[in-house]
Amino acid sequence: MTEAIVTHRNGDMDPAKTDTRAGPRLPLSEETSIANRGLLRVDEAAAWLGLGRTKTYELVARGKLPSVSIGRCRRVPLSALRSFVDRLVEDAV
Repeated sequence: MTEAIVTHRNGDMDPAKTDTRAGPRLPLSEETSIANRGLLRVDEAAAWLGLGRTKTYELVARGKLPSVSIGRCRRVPLSALRSFVDRLVEDAV
């Protein structure tokens, strides 16, 4: 997991203040290419949702987040991610 380290104005990094809640970050080029693909790996779907990988796999396993299997690979359709978020918003109101 990538940790975000707080950097002060003078450039000093404080290792005591790390943000461990920050999930894995994809390189910017990968983040922008995600929007152009129809199927995402589960870790990419987790990054898209802002969730952890384990929680995303749990949602897939419980059937709350639809996914497809291609050989031994598990992929989450981008449309399923958008529908999942829409359902969460509808259920919240």
